[in-house]
Amino acid sequence: MAAAENQNPEYRELGYATGLPGLARRDNTGRMAQWLILMLLMLGGLAVSLRYNPASHPLPLRIFLALSIFTVLFSVRHTPAMPLAALVTVAFLAGVRRFLIPVFGIMHQDPLLLVMPTLTTLYFMELAFSRRLRADTTMGKARILLILVMLLECVNPKQGGLKVGLTGLLFYLPPLFWSYIGRTLYSERLLRNMLRLLLFIAVLASLYGLHQLFYGYTPWEQQWLSSQADWAFMVHDRSHQFSFMSSSTEYGTVLVLAILSSWILFLKGDRWALLPLPLYGIALFYISGRGPVVQALLGTIVVWAIQGRTYRSWAPRLALAGCLFVGGLVFGLNHAQSLAGNKTEQGIVNHQVGGLLHPTDAKKSTAKIHADAMIGGLQAAFTDPLGDGTGSTTLGVGQFKGTGGNSEVDISNMGFSLGFLGLLAFLTLIGSTVYLAFRTWHDHRTLAALAAAVFGPALFLGWLNSDNYTTMLILWFTFGAMEASHLIGQRITTNSTIGTAEEGEPGSSTVENRTRTASSPA
Repeated sequence: MAAAENQNPEYRELGYATGLPGLARRDNTGRMAQWLILMLLMLGGLAVSLRYNPASHPLPLRIFLALSIFTVLFSVRHTPAMPLAALVTVAFLAGVRRFLIPVFGIMHQDPLLLVMPTLTTLYFMELAFSRRLRADTTMGKARILLILVMLLECVNPKQGGLKVGLTGLLFYLPPLFWSYIGRTLYSERLLRNMLRLLLFIAVLASLYGLHQLFYGYTPWEQQWLSSQADWAFMVHDRSHQFSFMSSSTEYGTVLVLAILSSWILFLKGDRWALLPLPLYGIALFYISGRGPVVQALLGTIVVWAIQGRTYRSWAPRLALAGCLFVGGLVFGLNHAQSLAGNKTEQGIVNHQVGGLLHPTDAKKSTAKIHADAMIGGLQAAFTDPLGDGTGSTTLGVGQFKGTGGNSEVDISNMGFSLGFLGLLAFLTLIGSTVYLAFRTWHDHRTLAALAAAVFGPALFLGWLNSDNYTTMLILWFTFGAMEASHLIGQRITTNSTIGTAEEGEPGSSTVENRTRTASSPA
């Protein structure tokens, strides 16, 4: 384990907790015995579920799969293996569910979708009952307030019933809970491994997404598409590629985070991290979504701008980077149309070029629609201060015939669903998190701070995009890790100051260097 784990005030090594709650063993014999019992239980459950025909009775086998995945993740919840395994699970889950459609059919209320909400909720409750929930930063106070408002708004009758409200909690609370997991399990090595894993997943996603572009969709993917409400959202007779993700939106934001992670890891010593960057860029462009392109551009500008050693150097670097990148983007877009091959590619390129070069033209860009939605949400927080309910802006509205709709913009969604107090808590959380990330990066130069300082502004309007499971895990785990790195830096600074005062000599090492030392592998 990295030495940073010992410095993390939230970290507590409990050994390898197993699927049998409350049991933890450090010796190999105990772990092997408990895993053997766990495997026997899982095999027994598989035998029972296979007694039913999956085609006519898919629920037993789906429940078995959900319980198996949950048990494995729950068993290692106090180790660095858990977030890595969870990242793989959420990244491939949608693709696996589509692949199984010929056997299981389509099930929108799938037990597999309850695995992550249940896991993160139990983790949060474990922290709460052990009195380890902390609100020692402005970010932490705003997060607690937002969670409380969501719980209260869960019973708001305007949304159409309690089922809609509970569905809203299943979508909105897990991302916030991941920040507590990130804060508790934080180490620089773990976060670096998560970002490396994200790059690998994004390579596979890019290749599969481009395969969908050039060769079309499989029969089970076409069957899934025909069941979606947004099937009409097409670009030149084709749906946006979604790879093996839950949607094209999640696919696009995964590529955005992969592009930014490539730069971040490169700047923190992984020189190979830029190798897949061209693949990510090509795949992102051909999704034909303008928002992810802007997010990647903004994040790349921020990455370079905050490399300055002082706050004063950030503004001119930001202006220079903005001019260079925007100028390069405009030049590239003006020459991109000559690179398209067939008619489909030409249509996608024209769609991208028109929207990016003419963002104020309502016929070519949806920027005005999103801006109006955000303004509408801000106004709704004042005209309807109690909100419409936590689930009114989630998929629960369609599944349980509730009232509401998703505006695809976090700020407006919070205004519509949570009212004035919820919007205030969310805006405070955004501002305090970004401020803390920039401050921690300036003072301590940790990987967690750099990632949070870049991811936050890049995904500014998508911090709680409820069905982007993969990006929400990465984003909020990073925020929690950044918060932990800030507290570690504070502790080091305090100890250094006390030690200097006791010795009567000026300290010879900076906080930045000591933080780096604490974050390096033992």
